Formats: sequence, C-alpha cells, structure tokens
Amino acid sequence: MRFARAIKNFITLTLAVAFALATCFIVKVAHISRLSSITGERAYYLDSASSQSLIKTELSFADIFRVRGESVCFACTEEKEAFALALIEEYGGTLLFTEEACGVQSYYAYVPAWGQGVALYGKQVNLHIAVSLEDNRCAVGIPIIFGGF
Repeated sequence: MRFARAIKNFITLTLAVAFALATCFIVKVAHISRLSSITGERAYYLDSASSQSLIKTELSFADIFRVRGESVCFACTEEKEAFALALIEEYGGTLLFTEEACGVQSYYAYVPAWGQGVALYGKQVNLHIAVSLEDNRCAVGIPIIFGGF
C-alpha cells in the first residue's frame, strides 16, 4: 500500500513538474517575437538588451531562453509617420520622443505591458521605430534597434 501510494505521488509530482515546465516553455516561446506580425529581416539580441548582445538571425532551441530583444527591417509601403504612430498605438504604447539623424526619423516609445527597456535621455524605452526619410526602409526594435539600419 505504501509503495503504491509513493509511486502514485511520484508520478503525480513528475507530471506536475512536466506540466509546469511545458507551460513556462510555451509562455517563453510565445513572447520571443512580439513583432511576429511584421515580415522582414529579423535579428534577435541574445543575453543582453544592449549593443553588447550577441545578434543572431536564426535561433536554435538553446537560444530561446537567451532572447532579450529583437528587430525587424522591412520595406514600408505606408506613410511612415502614420505607420509608426499606429504601431505604437497597436501595442498600447506611449510615444516618448522622436529624433532625426542621418536621414532617419526615429520614434521611441514605452509599452507598459512589456516592462523595462533601456534608458535613453532619462526615459525607459522598449519600442524603437526607425524610418528612412530617403527611401522605403523601416525597422522596428525591442527595446531598440541595434546594428545597422
């Protein structure tokens, strides 16, 4: 009797742990790409949400738990400012500030549901949208765009 109960408890505990791990995995995978609705050249920032991170375009299974940010570059066919503002609104964010440099207009925003980002000009930023003023290139990054645009 005791042995059967111990086996039953062990199996129950094992199944509960497996279910918890599977749930954590599903939640993590679901949050890897907050930009999944945008098609383009994707880059993932591993281990750090900074320019010091390892940047990869393809993820292995082991990389999934190391993702700290991502960016997508694509051709923007819409009016660029309207696109940027609509995307910020779609994610429930607040536009913090904009800047123009080297023919690129950047929109920096904060999306409360995503939590912390990086500090820029004393503000927490976790969504960065960059649009070229010279052609149709656009990029979106979480928390910001690293690397070339």
